[in-house]
Parts: sequence; C-alpha cells; structure tokens
Amino acid sequence: MEDIKKEMGKKEFRELAKDMEGIIDHMEAVLKLHGITGTATLSVDAAGYFHFNILDSDWNFKRADKDSNSKISITICEDL
Repeated sequence: MEDIKKEMGKKEFRELAKDMEGIIDHMEAVLKLHGITGTATLSVDAAGYFHFNILDSDWNFKRADKDSNSKISITICEDL
C-alpha cells in the first residue's frame, strides 16, 4: 500500500494556499491590465502542463508539458 498517495492534510494545504495567494494576486492584476472582467480558469500540473482560458472568450492558451511549445488556439462554434 506504499504506492497509494496520502491525502493532503489541513496544515499542508494551508501552506500551499498561502504560497498561492501572491500568484493569484498577480494573476488578478494581469487580468485587470488586459481589461478582462469575466472569469478565467487555469489548470496546472507539476510536469509543466497548463490550460488557461477566459470563459467569455473562444481563445485558450495551453501546453502539454515542459518539453512542449506553448500554444494559443481559438474554438470556432456556429449553429447548424
């Protein structure tokens, strides 16, 4: 059972949250700088994957891992 990850405890999560506060503050400032007033989402992992998008935009910014190039893309949707 050693290969089963233990659940993160409250103390560990509190420390992580404290470390994230400055990053989130900076992200809020950058969104304001670019006039973004809607909700943005960001998914990230420790291997370099990320996916960023603004919910009221068709654009997204992503990377598969640290060895991949970052890419922007747009989703085109239209009614049939």
